[in-house]
Amino acid sequence: MEFMKFQLKRNQVLTNAIYLTLALISFLLMISASKDWKDYKWLFLLIEERNWIDLVLSFSLTQEALYFWPSKFFGEWIGFKSFILLTTMAFLTLKLNFYQKMSDRPWLTIFFYCCFYLFLLEGTVLRVAYATALVIMAIYTLYDKKPIISFCLILLSSQIHFTCLVFLIIFPIFYSRHFFTALVIVFVLSPLFIFFNISIFQIIELMSAYINQKYLFYSDPTLISEQNRTGLFFYFLAIFYALNLFVIYTLRHSVFSDPKVRVLVGTGLMGIIFMSTMYTHVAPATRLAELMMITLPLYLTSAFLEWRKSKYYWVSYLFIIFAVLYALARFVYLYPSLIPFLK
Repeated sequence: MEFMKFQLKRNQVLTNAIYLTLALISFLLMISASKDWKDYKWLFLLIEERNWIDLVLSFSLTQEALYFWPSKFFGEWIGFKSFILLTTMAFLTLKLNFYQKMSDRPWLTIFFYCCFYLFLLEGTVLRVAYATALVIMAIYTLYDKKPIISFCLILLSSQIHFTCLVFLIIFPIFYSRHFFTALVIVFVLSPLFIFFNISIFQIIELMSAYINQKYLFYSDPTLISEQNRTGLFFYFLAIFYALNLFVIYTLRHSVFSDPKVRVLVGTGLMGIIFMSTMYTHVAPATRLAELMMITLPLYLTSAFLEWRKSKYYWVSYLFIIFAVLYALARFVYLYPSLIPFLK
C-alpha cells in the first residue's frame, strides 16, 4: 500500500512537471512572438504609474482588480516578466489538474487542450487563460454539489477577466434539463441570425457602456473594417457548429439526462450562439466563443470515447488528425514571425 501511494505521488510529480514545461513553452512564445505581449506590457506600465491609494479608492467590480493589483505589486517587486511566468505556471498547472480530475481519459483531454487552447490562451491571451482556470474549478465544484463555492469562483474569475460572468449560465444548465433543451434549440437555429442579417451586438454594446466602457473599443469602425480580413471567421464558425452538432448526436443518450455532460456541452453551445448572433463584430464574437468553449477538451474526450466504444475508429482517428492540424494552423496564425516564409 505504501509503495502504491509513493507511485501515485511520483506520477503526479511527473505530471505536474509536464504541465510546468508546457507553461514555460507558452511563456516563451508569449514574450517572443505574441502580438498581444506589447499590450500587456503597456497595461502594466499604466497601472504602475498609479499609486495604491488611487487604485483602492477607484475599486469596482468591473475593473478586474484580481489581475491588475497583483501585477502592480509583484511586477514592481520581481519584474513583470517574472510575474507573468510564475502566474502562467501556477494557473496552467491548476487548470490542467482539474481537467485531469474531471476526465475519464485525462491525457486525451490534455492533448485536446494543447491542440485547441494552449497556443491561444497561455501563449497569447493571458488574462483569459488565468480566469478560465477558476472557471474549470467552478465547474468541478458544481459537480461536487458545492454551488456556493462554484458561484464564488465564477465571481473571482470575473475579477481577472470580467466577461467570465457569462459562465453563470452553468447553474441553469446544470439544474434545468428544460433550460438546456431550449439552449440546444437556439444553437440549432442560430445560423438563421446570419441568414436574416440580424445581430445583437448593439444590445451588447449598450450593456458595455454601463458596465465597462473599455469594451466599446470593439465597436470602433477602424477595428470593424479590419476584423475579418483573413476571411476565416465563417469557416471557423461552420467547422465548430458542425462539430458541436456531431457531439450532441454522439452523446444524445447522456447529454440531456446527465447534468455534468449538459454543463460541458452547454457552455460550448453558448460559444457558437455568440458567434452566430454577433457575426457583424468578429473580434468580440470570436473571443466570447473561444472563452465559452473552454470545456471543449472535456466533452470532446467523452465524444471520442463514445466513438471508440461504438467502433467508429475511423472517426476517432480523423479527429486526432484534425486536432493536430488545427494546432498547427493556430500556431501559424498566432505566431507568423516564427515561420520563415511568413516573415
